[in-house]
Amino acid sequence: MPDSYETNKQETPVTSQDSGRPCELQSEIHWRNLYLVAVLETDADKLVARVNSAEAVIRARSALDGEISSEEQTALQKALSALSVLKRERLT
Repeated sequence: MPDSYETNKQETPVTSQDSGRPCELQSEIHWRNLYLVAVLETDADKLVARVNSAEAVIRARSALDGEISSEEQTALQKALSALSVLKRERLT
């Protein structure tokens, strides 16, 4: 690939138009990815930051209550609960 393409690719963020996914789906994927990164973190020094990041994004997504499905709202609540358990068992 030409260098100019690589430079442009790095400078241009992927948008919903680029990926073909609705923004709502990308947001759901984002919180789920952060949740998984936190749950799967094995480095205790990084765990606090991972959990805090996941919780913040999940709470922000959960605040969109009327704009997201009840299934996702349930998944958000379960994720927050699991992160709470993770903090209690691995960080104390």
